[in-house]
Amino acid sequence: METSRQSVERLDRHEAELAELRRITSELVETSRRSVERLDRLEAVVAELVETSRQSVERLDRHEAELAELRRITSELVEVSRQAVARLERLEQRADSLEDWRRGEAGRREGELYERKIRKQAVRLFAGGRGGSPESDRVQEMLARWLAKLPPDYDISDENDPTLADLIWWKGDRVLVVEVSLRVDRYDVWRARQRAETLRAAGVNATPLVVGQSWANPEAALFAQEQGVESLAEDNYSEGLIEFRRLADPAQVNGNA
Repeated sequence: METSRQSVERLDRHEAELAELRRITSELVETSRRSVERLDRLEAVVAELVETSRQSVERLDRHEAELAELRRITSELVEVSRQAVARLERLEQRADSLEDWRRGEAGRREGELYERKIRKQAVRLFAGGRGGSPESDRVQEMLARWLAKLPPDYDISDENDPTLADLIWWKGDRVLVVEVSLRVDRYDVWRARQRAETLRAAGVNATPLVVGQSWANPEAALFAQEQGVESLAEDNYSEGLIEFRRLADPAQVNGNA
């Protein structure tokens, strides 16, 4: 009986252990099942991430291709724009040149008309006398006679050549070497002085004179005074020109006007 009792106890313990083992086994199976489920979900997430990554790479590749195309188009547009700007600048330069030429031509024509007007009015402006453009036969004859008396080694350039003056006018032995300009500048004054000096070197009583509607600037008027150049500008007669106007006209005195 004792042996049977002990066997029953051992059997009970074994059953208890089996029950515990079944419980643990069941828990392990459940844990494994959940782990498999989690692993499946994780694999699904990984697969989704892989697909998303693949799509992102494809989109990135497309974007890079689009960016490369945009860079090419932008580069072409920049070059086209540069060429257009260069052409525009050339056109503007041509337009400016044409405008400068037009203004220059207009100024030249206006200057020529003014010079022609002064030649026509010379008898009135200088109160008698004779002369005219160095291109006229009478003035050329007088200039040839005067310049023949220059020293053989006298150097004549464009700046001091009286044959290039705008007007040569005389009364008796007094001669005006005239430069005419709408706006008288220092260069006009300088040419008048130099060309008169050439005639003086030939023994001619020559006086430089500038005639214009106005002075280019106050410095030009002051320069004329400093250089001893007479002037008729802004309707103002210099003292030397007033004196010349007061001279008697030999042609009128002799009745040969």
